[in-house]
Amino acid sequence: MNSVQQQDVIIIGAGPSGATAAYFLAQAGLQVLLLDKATFPREKTCGDGLTPRAIGVLEELGLVDDIRREGCQMDEATVFAPNGSKVTTQMPERDDVPSMMLAIPRLKLDNLILQKALSAGAHLLEGFNVQDVEMQENGVTVIGRQNGRTTRVHGRMGIIAVGAGMGLLKRLGILKETPLLTLAARTYYEDIQDLSGRFEFYFEGIPLPGYGWIFPLSETTANIGAGIFEVRGRSRQQSAQAVLEQFIQLPKVKHMLAHAKQVGPVRGFPIRTDFARAPTYAQNVLLVGEAAGLVNPLTGEGIDYALESGKMAAEQMIQMFAAADFSVNQLQNYDKKLRDHFHSQVVFCERIRDWYLHKPIINRLVRVAQRRDQFRELFTDIVLGNVAAKEAMNVKTVLQILFT
Repeated sequence: MNSVQQQDVIIIGAGPSGATAAYFLAQAGLQVLLLDKATFPREKTCGDGLTPRAIGVLEELGLVDDIRREGCQMDEATVFAPNGSKVTTQMPERDDVPSMMLAIPRLKLDNLILQKALSAGAHLLEGFNVQDVEMQENGVTVIGRQNGRTTRVHGRMGIIAVGAGMGLLKRLGILKETPLLTLAARTYYEDIQDLSGRFEFYFEGIPLPGYGWIFPLSETTANIGAGIFEVRGRSRQQSAQAVLEQFIQLPKVKHMLAHAKQVGPVRGFPIRTDFARAPTYAQNVLLVGEAAGLVNPLTGEGIDYALESGKMAAEQMIQMFAAADFSVNQLQNYDKKLRDHFHSQVVFCERIRDWYLHKPIINRLVRVAQRRDQFRELFTDIVLGNVAAKEAMNVKTVLQILFT
């Protein structure tokens, strides 16, 4: 059995949340070891969209120019209501976040962030399959298989950044039950005619509660997908792959893809959006990104949450190491910071998502947004997380706007 030298922090998962945490920790001079079952660069099934908040953290990492070169920049988004009406919104101009969105395949994005972490001094073990994590009073020990051999790695603190995968969290007793999930599927098309050059969200041609998307990656290529929400007390009628197939038969989408070529298979993936009820820490361990249920319940977007929570976990651990204080109070402080930062927006978006069950409400939302600039911009800000929902409006206010 191999044993790796003691580290300050061991991070399980080298995706955006884990690699972002590794970057800031290594920048602060801590010894950081990333573990991942894959070998990078690797494919990751996702919508590939980056919100203004995500771009804000990527600017801190010095990666935005690279992403612009490798991906596609958009300044507008269009929402299609179930009745076919639509509203197009420009990214709001704000001082605290960029007024644009980007799209780039996760194959490229995740590797860019990882390489940034490694250049800051973090280390990586690839092809490392975690089998167990021993959480002890004075640290954590991760046991896994690499190249056919069992390896043990030791750290004073750990970060779990495993995305939607719940197996490890359940084995460790951190996650007690499987939450309701959003189920999504996506594929890529190239040689597309008449791409709009903006993010497009569709409630037209989709069984509710669900949505479709077209995210351009260049002038002629796009990530096209669909998601469907699980609803407590209701059985799911279709798979995400079936919903995607239905979506691409929508006449306007079918016309757009008439001369396009599908690149690669349709890939399905689960999305956790249960942050409001999810655990965020265990003994000497912090959870980040989707491992903490941090995904927008309304849009299924999680990269901004991953980047921000990775940074917040790093900041918390830097304080802990500086004070040599690894008590539960410090872990609870991390949870409080996450709740203060994300909770109101997540709960607000959950409530808006529940309206997806009702076509007339979505049609009304789009119709009001068409004629009320202030509502359109405010709603866009909230959905993108540019402003906290509690600081802008509540559901009662939205209802007053919609029905008065």
